[in-house]
Amino acid sequence: MALLREIEKVKLELDASCYTAGIIACGTRWQHAVVLMVEMLGERLGPNTQSCNACISACAICGQWRVALSLLREMTDVTVEPDIVSYSGASLACEKGAQGLRALSLLRELRDAEVEPGVVVCSSVINACDRCGQWRPAWPLLPALGAAGTAPLGAQPRCGRWCT
Repeated sequence: MALLREIEKVKLELDASCYTAGIIACGTRWQHAVVLMVEMLGERLGPNTQSCNACISACAICGQWRVALSLLREMTDVTVEPDIVSYSGASLACEKGAQGLRALSLLRELRDAEVEPGVVVCSSVINACDRCGQWRPAWPLLPALGAAGTAPLGAQPRCGRWCT
């Protein structure tokens, strides 16, 4: 963020690429990423998929599922189409926050849009359900992961029912 402020001081014009780079550079400092996203919108610089995904990912890593889901929803408001990376980040945020039903809702959205959710989303959904003790709704996802030649990433069967 300091670099962006220095650019402003010397009267260089910040564009969407500068803000996107700043958001990506924030890493796990999700509050800073959100501030830059808000500034980007305030400057009437349209965010792109990359800037939105970077902001969602920063929130997801820090378990800020409410903010990550809000950003996902707001993408379409600013005419940015969410992609599989957007949904992967949001599902990871749901996993970290033990929001199994919200993660399942994201999975339904992807399927309704006829987008293959992939291993990352499916694993995050399973783990989110496991973390909140709602493993039954995630049970049908297991065969799909098995067919892909993988197991749920990090799923630890607290309920003792993942493995048969």
